[in-house]
Amino acid sequence: GKGFCAACHGRDGKGLTGIPPGRFENEPRIFTNPTWQQSRTDGELMWVLRNGSAGTAMAPFIPLVLTEDEAWQVIAYIRQFAIP
Repeated sequence: GKGFCAACHGRDGKGLTGIPPGRFENEPRIFTNPTWQQSRTDGELMWVLRNGSAGTAMAPFIPLVLTEDEAWQVIAYIRQFAIP
């Protein structure tokens, strides 16, 4: 679950620092960004977990890594980063 997300997004949701250049085409999403938090619905996050995100290293995680219930738990965890 969350461990897979933390590998790129960090346990604190701020993304990892020190990622070797060229490892990712785009940096991992920073979940603590309030503008980003407000711009994405839970349904959109679920879609990304199911389908991945084009142009990024974000791969589909459902059903290979997460069940749908686990994915909703991950989304709830991501939303906690919006709380100051």
